[in-house]
Amino acid sequence: MFILYGKDKQYLTCNNHCNNNCANNSCNAWYGRCIKGCMNRYKGYNCTDTCTGHCLNKTCQQYNGSCVHGCDDRFYGRKCFYTCKSVGSNCLVCTSNGNKFSSCTRCINGSYPGSSGKCVPCKPNCSGGCNSSTGVCYACVDGYSWSFCNVSCTTNCKSCLQSNDQCNVCKEEFWGSDCFNNCSTNCKHGNDSISTCDINSGNCKHGCLPETHGLQCSIPCDKHCLTSEGGVRECNQMDGQCRLGCENEYTQTHTGCIDASVGDQIHHNGGAGDGTSGSVIGGAIGGTSGSVIGVAIGGVLTLLTVALGIGLCILIRRRREDSTDGPETDTAEDMTVQHFHFTSWPDKGVPDDVTSLVDFRHWVLQTKSPLCGPTIVHRRINMPFSTTQLFTR
Repeated sequence: MFILYGKDKQYLTCNNHCNNNCANNSCNAWYGRCIKGCMNRYKGYNCTDTCTGHCLNKTCQQYNGSCVHGCDDRFYGRKCFYTCKSVGSNCLVCTSNGNKFSSCTRCINGSYPGSSGKCVPCKPNCSGGCNSSTGVCYACVDGYSWSFCNVSCTTNCKSCLQSNDQCNVCKEEFWGSDCFNNCSTNCKHGNDSISTCDINSGNCKHGCLPETHGLQCSIPCDKHCLTSEGGVRECNQMDGQCRLGCENEYTQTHTGCIDASVGDQIHHNGGAGDGTSGSVIGGAIGGTSGSVIGVAIGGVLTLLTVALGIGLCILIRRRREDSTDGPETDTAEDMTVQHFHFTSWPDKGVPDDVTSLVDFRHWVLQTKSPLCGPTIVHRRINMPFSTTQLFTR
């Protein structure tokens, strides 16, 4: 329904229709002026003029033509006549105070509004650009972190998380959460340039150099392993077994090379060296490192068990001999005692490195008693794996 207007001299005739651009088709009855504003895109008393082409939503003030909702991207000013690029070539969206430029709020890719209000390049350590309004980097180049990639990762860190600078890739030959630990110099290099050890555990990824074994290749091969033509001792990384066998007069067991005569005693006494106790202890300790410690402990316990059995037999025999030797005398017998004292086992837990335990075992085996007597073992009560003392008589 259209509202009419018009007059004839001093009387209303209402012979004319209001302009279709008047809001609600409502206009003044005498002159036809739109009294409730204009439809979008139009301005003027009778809403016959169009708004400028750069007003947002094409909406402007009815009488002065100022844009009601601001300007389209790239323009500014009361009537959006001015381009943002006239102030800065990289500026896409800007604000103004009347017709005066205030600040760029969004820039082209690769830049963002700086403190001056004009577009500046993304920070140099940004990778893949930055947010064109805030300047926050999408990602950082290696070695940097945080929003603007302006904070260096820790010293030995090659790449760290942008949000909290936690290291996720260490530089070559370092490991640990902060990359402060060195990979073992005995780790073998692979065919790539990646670090030789695992970033989390430090375990060697490509095996060990000759003459070492263990997860971190920190344990020397048994010194009685046969050497290769090049004079190098080689052993398996996981269990330390000699790859070419043991030297003459030594036999290979799961605990390494031992004196062949001791090996014969173990075999003769029912296979006490089968490693059961060592494997059980290794399982209780847990993991692969536990099995290595278990092997070493099993070897020591094997020797101690055999020695204790021999010692008891000899002790019983001597007591029988003493009881039949006639009357007691005051004659004292001189006896040489060799005392071996292992002090590296902590009161709680297990040693971090079994090297000292393995070396101690070899040392005991290689030391000959001048009296060829038995070995007597002492340990602290209720502390089966604490400080251990060995006596050779």
